[in-house]
Amino acid sequence: MMCKAVPNLCSCIFAMLILPGIGAQVGKGSPPGKAPRLPVELVLSPDRVTVAPNSDLELSIQWINRSRDALQCDFPETRSGIDERYEYEIRRSDGQPVSRIPGKEKEKNRDFSWSGADYCRLMPGASEGFVVSGLMRAFEMNRPGEYAVQVSLPDPDHPGRILGRSNAVTVTVRASQ
Repeated sequence: MMCKAVPNLCSCIFAMLILPGIGAQVGKGSPPGKAPRLPVELVLSPDRVTVAPNSDLELSIQWINRSRDALQCDFPETRSGIDERYEYEIRRSDGQPVSRIPGKEKEKNRDFSWSGADYCRLMPGASEGFVVSGLMRAFEMNRPGEYAVQVSLPDPDHPGRILGRSNAVTVTVRASQ
């Protein structure tokens, strides 16, 4: 009844109470064709590197915490000789995946203990650099050719989900001389 007497007032109240709620229900999400932003940005460098067979390849990786939470970023030494926080995707130039060297498989369900000196915590908005090394000792990358290397950081609290995925870098293994 009141709306018939004061129609503009009712329209204004409707717009203030109902319309903002409608807009809030629509998620912004990612643009079509774009993946949602992951909590950790991982940047591998350099973009291209050339190494000799059986050498020790070292790549730099920068973690940038894009989440609202602090992240644990310390890592254990492992028998495989590589940082097992990451899932590694290494492919030959023909797109075929590169296998791990027998005996260098990923260690599963291993308990690690941390000392206070090893503890690493990355606060929201902060970044930290690390080294990714030992890949040529753990993966079959000693044949001459080009390899694409990319890493992802699994979410330890949610199996099957990842916290971040790096850019792909190109590693060229030159022929022995």
